[in-house]
Amino acid sequence: KQYMPNFNDSTNTDNKENKNIIIFSIDSLRPDITTPSHPSKSIAPFISQQLQNSHNFTQAYTPLARTFPAWMSVLTGQQPINHKAVFNLTNPERFKSARTLAHTLQDNGYYTVYASDEKRFANITPELGFDKVLGPPYGLADFILGTFSDIPLLNIITLLPGAEAILPYTTINRASSITYDPERFSSYLTDKIEVQVKEAGNKPVFLAFHFCLPHHPFSWRTSTATETSEEAYANTVSMADSQVASVYKALKKSGVINNLSTQIIMSDHGETLPSDQKVFTWKNGKTETLIGLGHGTSSKQISQHHIVLAIQNSALQAKNDSQLASLIDITPTLLQLLALRPLKHNSFDGINLLSSSNPVQRWLSFETGYNVSAIQHSKLNEAEIFQQAAHAYKITPQGKVVIKDESYPVLLKQKQYSWWNGKSLITQKRDGWYEYNWQDASIDYHSDSSNFKKGHNIN
Repeated sequence: KQYMPNFNDSTNTDNKENKNIIIFSIDSLRPDITTPSHPSKSIAPFISQQLQNSHNFTQAYTPLARTFPAWMSVLTGQQPINHKAVFNLTNPERFKSARTLAHTLQDNGYYTVYASDEKRFANITPELGFDKVLGPPYGLADFILGTFSDIPLLNIITLLPGAEAILPYTTINRASSITYDPERFSSYLTDKIEVQVKEAGNKPVFLAFHFCLPHHPFSWRTSTATETSEEAYANTVSMADSQVASVYKALKKSGVINNLSTQIIMSDHGETLPSDQKVFTWKNGKTETLIGLGHGTSSKQISQHHIVLAIQNSALQAKNDSQLASLIDITPTLLQLLALRPLKHNSFDGINLLSSSNPVQRWLSFETGYNVSAIQHSKLNEAEIFQQAAHAYKITPQGKVVIKDESYPVLLKQKQYSWWNGKSLITQKRDGWYEYNWQDASIDYHSDSSNFKKGHNIN
């Protein structure tokens, strides 16, 4: 059947329907925590319902499990090596020539808006093609105030109406978990978007939302303590589900989501939790257990790279699609789906996922971000992480925190790279290639890396 919105809300039929594009992105959302087949039984019932109503790509992945590189892959249709944002807090000078989906949509008459409740590590700015960027401000103050905002007087002030206008770093800032109010951020978004839609006039709108609540530390102002990280993570997913539902319904009621609009539901990356263990066995009987908590810490952890990705459009059937998909495929797929003219100098690493009924045989590449030893602890300490990582960063004259130019060669050498075909994961080490078969949990070793690479069509 074709996708039809599943709501009884009254809609604003007075407005002219436009081919609006709305991306709902949820940080760290794992596909296995959603249940599209039984939404009412899910801890994320709204998102699960939308996945059921969508062309849902069940085998979708991110090339790099960190927010900013992942979003750059969404916006450019390119691998990190090509869009240049290979780390969070990459200096914007390195990708200043990047042409994004937002730029292309502006050229096609769209009004473009990006909104997020956490911007410390994902500096998406108007230079990337957005007419308006919403959420807490960028800059060094966000690191300082977002981390040290647990002051009693500040906590009281954040309860007052309109506090986000006074304390934008705390009330709607996911980085300040002790004062962050998920419902207030949802209300902030709906109010701001109403203003932006009026600002757009008769133009169609491109709205890109990124909700960061399921990111560590898995808590917010009124959340309750849990015994395990898994329980805390589930609680944040449930609350993020309510945020998405609130904004989605408001957009539906106002007519922004309509019969001509396209919605994408996605996550930027997954999350490896303490209970995630995968033991692989060599032919001689020896075993290896994969390690690497969080995201962006291991190129071999599928749970860090496996993402949610689904498209809603009246021309698409609601179904599950098991072809291998990637964030780099979103832009070429959207442009083809909506018959929009890409910029002449756009070049994509991704493919149009809707171009053929036969899944493309491909290898997807995974790589890690910048890591320090403090990230590997089961209980993360942000102060310790910042202390270990601080030497690699500088503050620009504009007050932004970015990686030092001289740090890139060292950090690039620390990266791990792997390739995934949906069944086996290949990773390269100095002495050859290691193949992790996720179907039978076996490991194989290939010493002749050049022939192996060529035989598997790995770039």
